[in-house]
Amino acid sequence: MRIGRMAHALVAGGLGVLLGGALTADSVAPLPPVLVAYLGTGADPGGDFDYLQGLVRKSTLALPVGARFRMFLAPGDSVAALEHAVVEARRADAALIVAPTTRSARVAAQNAGSTPVVFASYEDPVAAGVVRSMQRREEPVAGIFFGDRLDGKRLELLRDAYPSVHRVAVIGDQDWVRSDDGPRRVVEEGRRLGLEATPLLAESEAEVRALLAAEGERHDAWYLPITNVSVGSRKTVIDTMRRIGKPCIYAGTETVTEGGLMAYAQDLSFIWPGLAELIARVLAGESAGAIPIVRPQRFVLAVRTGPETGVPPPDLRVVRRADIVYR
Repeated sequence: MRIGRMAHALVAGGLGVLLGGALTADSVAPLPPVLVAYLGTGADPGGDFDYLQGLVRKSTLALPVGARFRMFLAPGDSVAALEHAVVEARRADAALIVAPTTRSARVAAQNAGSTPVVFASYEDPVAAGVVRSMQRREEPVAGIFFGDRLDGKRLELLRDAYPSVHRVAVIGDQDWVRSDDGPRRVVEEGRRLGLEATPLLAESEAEVRALLAAEGERHDAWYLPITNVSVGSRKTVIDTMRRIGKPCIYAGTETVTEGGLMAYAQDLSFIWPGLAELIARVLAGESAGAIPIVRPQRFVLAVRTGPETGVPPPDLRVVRRADIVYR
């Protein structure tokens, strides 16, 4: 899965240069190539690496002539493997290090020295120890933070769509507890909105089914945030909500395409093109520490109004605000 935990479709953009190690010549002697080191982590590091290069080749922004990319693998994504990859990148005289995950970003920021780092992170980069500020920083690190922090907005939309709702069940997992502090956040956001939000944890689809069977009727509505368990369980939740006639809001618009009632989501199509643009800006001489951390700028509300949801349509005011409406 590229960069984050969710299978979001990422739209190509890009920066057009030829990659591959060609040298730029002037009338006297060839200039040394500019090396961009990519830390290869995750399930498909080669695919991610090729994807980023593809964006760069299509770009209208210019990298230094002769710029080339090289992947430095970190097997197992362990801290030791990442540290070794960063050391090797520095030995290769990399002009910039690209870290596509929170862990690789933290290791790169701590071990790259004066070499600039460009990263992408689902976790808060300040809390994760990647940078000290989301705005201007002393460290030569720039990046993208795409962590989902829309619980309050989703609960607000659910309340506006169904004003009679007071008790909302929220399905999460232990990773959601550890990495996102999800339960505390949804409880506080619910309280602010006059709702009683109750976090319920499950680690598998079987546990989600058992949870829904035990708790389904006890709550006025449900919320399925972005968690590891939600990826494989959303169809189960959609079907259950239809059967018991309870409204539910989701974190991904694909759930509405699949028959869910409503969703509010970040548009994450900017992530890889955004990384490519940051690479170009830093190599062009811009200080990485002077670039504010990039956040999602576009959000999408999708709703379904037909009887197949098992509940009455959302309040018309919410339907009118939607970017996508399935009737």
